[in-house]
Amino acid sequence: MKKEMKLYNIIFPIWFLLFIPTTWLLIIPVNFIIDFCVIYFTAKYLKLESPNDFTKKHISKAWIFGFLSDFVGTLFLFLLMISHRLISNTVIRDVINKMTYNPFQNIFSFLLVLFGIALSGLAIYLLNYFVTFKKTDIDKNLKAKLSLSLAIFTAPYLFLLPTSLFF
Repeated sequence: MKKEMKLYNIIFPIWFLLFIPTTWLLIIPVNFIIDFCVIYFTAKYLKLESPNDFTKKHISKAWIFGFLSDFVGTLFLFLLMISHRLISNTVIRDVINKMTYNPFQNIFSFLLVLFGIALSGLAIYLLNYFVTFKKTDIDKNLKAKLSLSLAIFTAPYLFLLPTSLFF
């Protein structure tokens, strides 16, 4: 008997945003504010000259790269999700199903989602270090700290949000 794929096998938040487009009206400004605050407060903590000007100069790239980086983790999780149909091992299929529905039901599902978040965080770090802050006059150590701060505080932790809460 062929197992049906149910609609709840989706990855949050990217797929959620596609199914309910009005959530973009909330997500876009909230992401911008979070990115702005992370850059501003990190710059202030690192005692950079005029953290407000520094933040205004770099916020657009950091914000766009944040969205792009979320897609890196989403792509990883999505490829796992669609590949589970090709896997005959029921244990692996179960892990992937739980990953998409509620990653807290299984330690391996949870670790897969954490890996997706880490991939996004790595992309955030690399893009900001090598592109956003490339032409700044701050040293490599401060660039690394700013990029790491963005990676840690803006990684897509919502991937852990169980889609079972919505269905």
